[in-house]
Amino acid sequence: MLHQVEKLGDDLQVAVSWMFLPETIYDEEVCKEAPLEEDLPLAVMDTLYMYTGKGIIPQGYADPRMFVDGLARRMKERKVEYLTLDAFTSEVSRGGAILATVKDRKKKIKKIFKLLTSYASNPDRGLRSEELHKIPLRLWCKPAAEGDDEGPLPCDVGQEYEFCDDAEFKKMDDYVRQQLSKTAAASRNPPTPEAPQPTHRRVYPSGRSSALAEAAAARQRASQSRQRPRPDEL
Repeated sequence: MLHQVEKLGDDLQVAVSWMFLPETIYDEEVCKEAPLEEDLPLAVMDTLYMYTGKGIIPQGYADPRMFVDGLARRMKERKVEYLTLDAFTSEVSRGGAILATVKDRKKKIKKIFKLLTSYASNPDRGLRSEELHKIPLRLWCKPAAEGDDEGPLPCDVGQEYEFCDDAEFKKMDDYVRQQLSKTAAASRNPPTPEAPQPTHRRVYPSGRSSALAEAAAARQRASQSRQRPRPDEL
């Protein structure tokens, strides 16, 4: 996790945190066209816990990726081909979940279910287990947060999760594509001799085995460094 605090005045401080899942592994092939020439605004980042600025803050509730993985696993275990409304209701109504006690819970659950099912190849039949991952994680945030069996935090009582809608996501996507176009155009023009040369490392090992191997090598170098005597010990 990275955490930064900026004091703008005696009455205002701004803090921001970047948190990375341990399962996240850099993939050079996927990121080969990433626009590195300038920083992208945080507002265009496709974060795991999408937050619009109002309603439930999903961070701290169930991980949407783990929620959908668990749902797919239970469908396979029960040999269920399509996700039904009853099965989905059971998933999001356990323990102290918001959707277990909120007013008009059945109506709210059905509305979420209908939105998710719209991503199915055959919405009339429903979602198959292999289709669950076609749905953007930003949409799974709602059932993951409101269906968390530990219930809401005190600050979230009476609140619901607000989706980052398609219009907002399109603005983010358009901005990134615009930057990619600028990068592609710049790459066709040879750099001037006085242009600063990049100092960052661009290529990292891709794949879990390569990442683990590099981590092991780093630990070995650190261990060897600790074993060397300090100058005042010689």
